[in-house]
Amino acid sequence: MSAPSWLLPLLWPGRSRSAPSQASPATRLLSGPVGTAIAAVAAASAAYSLYVALKHTVLPTEWTFRKKVKRFPGTLPIIGTTLALATQTDTLYDAFADAFEESNNEPITWSMIFQQPHLFINDPVSMEHVFKTHFEKYEKGPTFRGNFHDLLANGIFNSDGEQWKSQRKLASNIFNVKNFKDFVENAFAEKMTDLVAVLDKAADSGQMVTLQRRFIVPLHKLLELVTPSGWQYRRDLAVIREFSHSIISRRLEHATAEESESVKDHDLLGFLVRQRDAAGNPISRDALSTNLINFLFAGRDTTGLTLTWTFLMLARHPSVRDKLVSEIDAATADLAPGATVSYGVVRGLPYANAVMRETLRLYPPVPFNTKQAVANDVLPNGVFVPRGTSLDWGPYALGRSRAIWGDDAREFRPERWMEGGKVPSAFAYNVFNAGPRVCLGKSFAEIEVVFVMVELLRRFSFGVRDVGSGPGGKKTYTVSATLAMEGAVLNQQQQQQQQMELFPGSVPIVGNTVAVVSRVEHLYDIFTDAMEENDNEPLCITFMFEPAQLLINDPVTLEHVFKTHFEKYEKGSKFKSIFHDLLAHGIFNSDGEQWKSQRKLAANIFNVKNFKDFVEHAFAEKMSDLVAIMDAAAESGAMVNLNDLFLRFTMEGFCKIAFGVEIGCLAQKEKPAFAVSFDRCQITFQRRFVVPFHRLLEFVTPSGAEFRSDLAVIRDFSRDIIDRRLAIAAAAGADDADAAKSHDLLGYLMKQRDAAGNPIGRAELSTNLINFLFAGRDTTGLTLTWTFLLLARHPSVLAKLVSEIDAATAGLADAQTVSYDVVRSLSYANAVMHETLRLCPPVAFNSKQAVADDVLPNGLFVPRGTVINWGSYAFARNRRIWGEDAREFRPERWLEMAKVPSAFAYNVFNSGPRICLGKSFAEIEVVFVMVELLRRFRFGVVDVGKGPGGKKTYAVSSLMTMEGGELLATVQRR
Repeated sequence: MSAPSWLLPLLWPGRSRSAPSQASPATRLLSGPVGTAIAAVAAASAAYSLYVALKHTVLPTEWTFRKKVKRFPGTLPIIGTTLALATQTDTLYDAFADAFEESNNEPITWSMIFQQPHLFINDPVSMEHVFKTHFEKYEKGPTFRGNFHDLLANGIFNSDGEQWKSQRKLASNIFNVKNFKDFVENAFAEKMTDLVAVLDKAADSGQMVTLQRRFIVPLHKLLELVTPSGWQYRRDLAVIREFSHSIISRRLEHATAEESESVKDHDLLGFLVRQRDAAGNPISRDALSTNLINFLFAGRDTTGLTLTWTFLMLARHPSVRDKLVSEIDAATADLAPGATVSYGVVRGLPYANAVMRETLRLYPPVPFNTKQAVANDVLPNGVFVPRGTSLDWGPYALGRSRAIWGDDAREFRPERWMEGGKVPSAFAYNVFNAGPRVCLGKSFAEIEVVFVMVELLRRFSFGVRDVGSGPGGKKTYTVSATLAMEGAVLNQQQQQQQQMELFPGSVPIVGNTVAVVSRVEHLYDIFTDAMEENDNEPLCITFMFEPAQLLINDPVTLEHVFKTHFEKYEKGSKFKSIFHDLLAHGIFNSDGEQWKSQRKLAANIFNVKNFKDFVEHAFAEKMSDLVAIMDAAAESGAMVNLNDLFLRFTMEGFCKIAFGVEIGCLAQKEKPAFAVSFDRCQITFQRRFVVPFHRLLEFVTPSGAEFRSDLAVIRDFSRDIIDRRLAIAAAAGADDADAAKSHDLLGYLMKQRDAAGNPIGRAELSTNLINFLFAGRDTTGLTLTWTFLLLARHPSVLAKLVSEIDAATAGLADAQTVSYDVVRSLSYANAVMHETLRLCPPVAFNSKQAVADDVLPNGLFVPRGTVINWGSYAFARNRRIWGEDAREFRPERWLEMAKVPSAFAYNVFNSGPRICLGKSFAEIEVVFVMVELLRRFRFGVVDVGKGPGGKKTYAVSSLMTMEGGELLATVQRR
């Protein structure tokens, strides 16, 4: 028995699967028992990895914890919580806090791909069990120590057992009340004069200052090995070590032989320098450096970050700040200008200490931590913890637990610390750890925070710049080893070039791909909500392996792109590539002179005279067919699919008007094959915008084969129309051919000649025909579908509309149809049409690409090649444009307006030089069909679907179609 053939090329690169005639020693070795053993080990490892992944993501949690434990939201088979956490990495601590609130603070399990599960706890009873009662069963563990080993090695904050105990005993020598008093009245006071000098200079010059600088330790080993950030990390480690060695050297140089004993006794480093190993030798410089870095790691960020968050919280809560300043002023009224407060004063300020604790509760310096079980255990709630389980907790989540802090747990309210009762234990207020490993520097940090607060607020007023990517566009945290503030800067002068906010859910490498694809069925609402949260300012959105894109949602910027700087923005390579298979270089997929020439030609048929003819002849003729279908349904009691019928009607009418042919699709029982193919293609086009490697996927998947088949159906359909149109022209005779060709768009195209005098080829005619079908078929049909759905949802609007229609058509016979002038005169019907188009635009999302560098009106620089996206769907829900009722269907708004919104606010038909030629055509057709149907019939619309409240919603494609492609309704004659 030997290693399987598939294993050889993996273990021995360059060897073929078939054994050579003269096998090498390595090949012979792998072909024997050794190869079999390796294969067995590889298979066992793979099987075990798969077992671990499946066990902790698929099988019931009782299999691991002997009790049902809730999984973190979004846990998937095999990959566990990897994807769910990756998409929420910017709001990680809030994700865990929210998950606990949903689980009523019961333990939650989460796991990364091919890893043992983590157990996350969030209640004081379990915390006390882990941190105190069963302290010996839980250690830092190999995962934690491995992550921090590069920096902390085996120092006090990265060790367990006897190693930790000996270091802690040594450190406890300097953390006592006597030393705290000395720190406040000597070291703190000395350094405060330097800080005050910096702030005095800033106050005099009017410059802003940075109140925070941060220190982050990357943890991802594999990425650090192969990426520039990893190389930078290794350089940073070297800088930190050199810094610590320089401190040690300076400390030793200042200790002369005569005074070394007294100098060394006053600080931690002095105690360390005095230590000797078993052989009587002093501690090595490397060991001293490790200990020094460990204390720097804790001592630098804990206090500095707390001060940063404190000043931000005070800026957000002026009443708290005023109350605090009042207390400080009263306590320091008799203090000389150059003096600093004493230890006793710092400890005697109850409100200042309450502010400090409230900040630490909500913004703990270490928001997330972990231990590892070194023995099997059972938590107080009965959850079994197997040996090796990583057990996590988060002071950030604990600080937001309503079970501990009450219903106002998430509010910043220092008064809670002064309202009597018992102060929460260290297992509830777990900012400084708890049990035997409670932080030695707890009192030190608390004193320093209050000291700095007092000294600064008694001298200065601060105008904090609270601008960031958090809720409401305010500052938030950055996920790192400590709870750092985003951007590392508070109150720093902004660069002249404005920065873009990131679209929610952005993660390294994949960008927003996962966030968007995982919720693609709600795409338009996702974009709308994101823009609203960002106050409709531009957002940066990225997809895997593609340059960053820009999302805009305000009329000023849109006018800049569509009109003022029109020449700098085109359809662009991305858009044209996505639609090229269907639209090629047609009018809707071209730029420059090619687009201009096609638009000039198309403008010939889109004029008022033709619109009147369309209404009074083509529309009227096709309406009789549609009315007959409705009458048949009313008599039989059968339901009709309004969506399908409206799309057929508009397609029938458009083909007659634009191409001069009858296609008879209204008479067909089944949905035309062309229409089915067209709908599927539009879904593919929209998917291409967000799915990476879409071309490759379409090449190898069944959906790709179906797409290519659909393209062939559409091309065959267009060529059939051309053949029929040519046959009509030929039948008219040579003398009348030009006249026959002149009455429609296809006729105009057929008359065109190239530079050599030759007519346009069939392929180019087909391309142009498909482009106009792309716009002319669906725009009006979909608008009619959404109109009848919205009327069904708003009976009062329907009643008001029908009343207007009845008054306008009172003297009209049933066989007659309304005129162009009547359609234009119906104010409420036109308002209903505009309101439907506003909320349910046929093209809900669109894009352009910058062909030159530009600067937007808000100062944002747009590099050449940037894709700029906007959505008419999101524009319609912008409260800045439409008011607080922007999301409501209220046609009356169009009758109340002193001035109709510009095409840059009401961007349904594009705007600027590329404004839709068929705008008036579509508007007239929608109102015409509305009037003709509602004056004859009542419709019982079936509003059941996957949307909010179980109602109908949209389906995401290149157009805003109705989910399922249908809107069923009963029909009754009025």
